[in-house]
Amino acid sequence: MNNSIRKLNLIIYLGIITTAICLLSAKYLDRNILTFTTIAQTNQWLWVRWLRELAEIQWFFALCLVTLIVGLIGFKYNKITTKAFMQLRWRIYYLCTIAICSGMIIYSMKIIFGRPRPIYFQTHDIFQLQWFQFERELHSFPSGHTSTAASIILGLWFLFPQFRLIWLTALLIWTTSNVLLQAHWLSDIMFATYIAWCSAFILKQLLIRIKKWPVN
Repeated sequence: MNNSIRKLNLIIYLGIITTAICLLSAKYLDRNILTFTTIAQTNQWLWVRWLRELAEIQWFFALCLVTLIVGLIGFKYNKITTKAFMQLRWRIYYLCTIAICSGMIIYSMKIIFGRPRPIYFQTHDIFQLQWFQFERELHSFPSGHTSTAASIILGLWFLFPQFRLIWLTALLIWTTSNVLLQAHWLSDIMFATYIAWCSAFILKQLLIRIKKWPVN
């Protein structure tokens, strides 16, 4: 019980810290960063656009399709029950589930907060939250692309912690591309990463509890 409380406190404390940093970023950094990226024309950098494309939703659906195929193979051929195969199947389930969970939370928050995207701010000079909006240009907070990418990367971090430096580098490069492309504010990126981490962390704890965590 004490261990569970400590983990819950960790989530809450990180949430408070992340929220505070996002508020400070929204007040002091976001618009200054947008000014810099506009002057530097970072949204025209080819590698930035290419990285963001990798986080598009169609790649996530492709991953879900792979999950379905693996699951069907496992159920159809019951003799394929080796430890390696079962671990692979649970790893794919894990990655897909955290992406789905974080995506659902992110989309709900987008509608509730109605934050204008950077490009909308540039054309309409509106920075304040609009609250309960369905217009795509007002769905900046939190970042859905960041959520998709961060969910997979952080999931891989928990599955293969020995490569944490690689995952950290990938996370920084991938999430930064959204700011350079002027698709999101810095605070959008940070909070989306926190949501992705929560999804990965909580699901990991659940799988450990039911003895299905696919790591030796």
